[in-house]
Amino acid sequence: MRNIFSISLRKYRQGKGLSQKQLAELLSKETNLEFAARHISSYEANNVYPKGDFLPVLAKILDVSLDDLFGVNVKSQKVDISDIIGLTRPELNNLSKSELKMVFEKYLNYLDELIKSRELLVEKVHHLEAQIQLLKQESAEGSNDE
Repeated sequence: MRNIFSISLRKYRQGKGLSQKQLAELLSKETNLEFAARHISSYEANNVYPKGDFLPVLAKILDVSLDDLFGVNVKSQKVDISDIIGLTRPELNNLSKSELKMVFEKYLNYLDELIKSRELLVEKVHHLEAQIQLLKQESAEGSNDE
């Protein structure tokens, strides 16, 4: 999910027409925490994974849901390979075989992360469904006792 977040953050920030510095300033203003362009750059470069209560504020500033920001709604998120690997299509066309191999490995890592995140989501859904079923049973048993 780390890679998905970094891609989504860059995509939504650029979509709002914000520089990394502008986004950092907005986050600082809204959260009373100190953010700098280097923080946003680190998130987008997938060097640092954000932790903290500022994530809902970030989503609000970018006018997206947290699900979208973290790639939970994978079906609705169209990602181009050039976004994943950080190269434009013309740059891809000019790569050597060894460079293409490295790009391919990076893409496979992205796909692996995507699969793991979907598996985690499925697991969470099953857990929530089990909790709902238990609550329904408890509720039914409670109404039978009365």
